Amino acid sequence: MRTGAIERLRGRLQADGWTLVAGHEADLCVRRNDVTVVIEVNEVASSGWDHLRGGLADAILRSQRAASLRPGANPVAVVAAPRVSNRMIARLSEYRDAHAPDVSWGVVDDDGRIDLHGVLELRVPPTRPARGTEERRVNLWSDLGQWVLKVVVNDTVRISSGVSPRVIGMPGAQFADSIGVSRSFAWQITAQLRRDGFLDDDNRVLRLGDLLQMWRHRQERPRLHAMSWLIPGGAPRLRLLPMLAASGSQCLAGYTACREHGIAIVPEGVFEIQARSLRDLEMRTRLVPSAPGERVDVLVRVPATPEAVFRAVTVPADDGATAADLLQCWLDLVDEPGRGGEQADVIWRERFHLP
Repeated sequence: MRTGAIERLRGRLQADGWTLVAGHEADLCVRRNDVTVVIEVNEVASSGWDHLRGGLADAILRSQRAASLRPGANPVAVVAAPRVSNRMIARLSEYRDAHAPDVSWGVVDDDGRIDLHGVLELRVPPTRPARGTEERRVNLWSDLGQWVLKVVVNDTVRISSGVSPRVIGMPGAQFADSIGVSRSFAWQITAQLRRDGFLDDDNRVLRLGDLLQMWRHRQERPRLHAMSWLIPGGAPRLRLLPMLAASGSQCLAGYTACREHGIAIVPEGVFEIQARSLRDLEMRTRLVPSAPGERVDVLVRVPATPEAVFRAVTVPADDGATAADLLQCWLDLVDEPGRGGEQADVIWRERFHLP
């Protein structure tokens, strides 16, 4: 499932006479007369320049690959964000001209703006409410925002033994204090979830699947680092156990964490961990970046949202190691190549109990 940006693009393009083409890997493929277009949409959590530039760069690469699989198709890269200003559109245009002038591009934002350049040439202006009538919105996908979302979701599907159940039903001040965020922030998050139709008046989560899929496309991906032991030998878990047992610094991740949750579909492979700081990890262990072709001993994920990751870890296993929560495992693996999607599907069906 994709979020609203693709649906809005699809509807607008069809209204402009473009016909949907089936049987493709791109987010959208449309045709009008003799022109075929493949569109890749990359949704980012923030409207800041680094997010927009990175989102457009990724969409450019994906659209070029999609076009190569359909001879004669024109690639279009689109970045979707909460709000994109005219100044940012100008900067993105300069970036595209400098790095991929042959790729058409565009932006879509939550204010209703659709601004496509190149082969599609489509402009839909933003439709913001009049000044003073707009309800204040909070960023659900910020670091602490995702932590609060995990607490809310944990009441419906148990994602971690380290997150207390039923705290969402506490009075507002007690709820905020118990999860370590300000009272106003907790209130803003839950109020927005109600306005958006994800939480009812009795604090029950609604449309869980839609919320998780939106989360999937809004999250900022972790940075992955392949690491090797400077001095080989010894099981990674034993060598890293003192750090894995230190709350808030490192925890098991990916397929390794799935094994801890008893839901892994792959045999023992590369040991995976989350680390708040790669520099700290290198200083405190004998792990160094793997050279090309060298054996990888540990795959390190450095999350963009460390509070959301490390506040929600499971309680320690018998040996003291902590693991990323099930929702984090799903978010990390759902769009990974190889068997990541298959592992995420198992979590989706068997632990989230979603169709």
